[in-house]
Amino acid sequence: GSPQPPRDRDTHTANPRLPEVLGYGSLDGFPRIPNALELWADPGERERTYDKYAPSGFVANFEARWRKKDGSTLWIQINAHIVESTAGQYTEGFIYDISERKKAEEFLTTTSAQRKAVLEASTRVAIIATDDTGVITVFNSGAERMRGYVADEMNGKRSLLDLQNAGEVAQHATARAEGFKRPAVGGA
Repeated sequence: GSPQPPRDRDTHTANPRLPEVLGYGSLDGFPRIPNALELWADPGERERTYDKYAPSGFVANFEARWRKKDGSTLWIQINAHIVESTAGQYTEGFIYDISERKKAEEFLTTTSAQRKAVLEASTRVAIIATDDTGVITVFNSGAERMRGYVADEMNGKRSLLDLQNAGEVAQHATARAEGFKRPAVGGA
């Protein structure tokens, strides 16, 4: 949607999608909203947003919660700028419903926190994971205890091969190669 509320006036235009997203059905059912305050889940946030971005005259990718007709809330992203005209000043911009993206971000944050908690609780088991190039991405507290390294010095900085004895790796590679009847290539 693209509302055009001046800071101290009613919302006076919007595209047909905005009332639909906010649960009003159509432009005919979309009310003239004083100061657009009723749209904001936290009306004070609208004023803080204006105060913060008024000096630059625009806002880009600002995220806030708005209230729908039924009182439920949704996440929106605002890209807008202040327009000076002979009739006065007004704000023109685009509003995007980002509720699904915010739900996905929340799910990923929760899942990541749970995964981290499980990994960190596993102090009697070394859990070490790498990316596809062999760089360590997970080095839990069990690995710290068993290997003597700290996760901060390993994650994203060291290879799994750094934890191995080069001679043992070469010996193992040779033994495996003999089993497959092919020469050992790469690695150590």
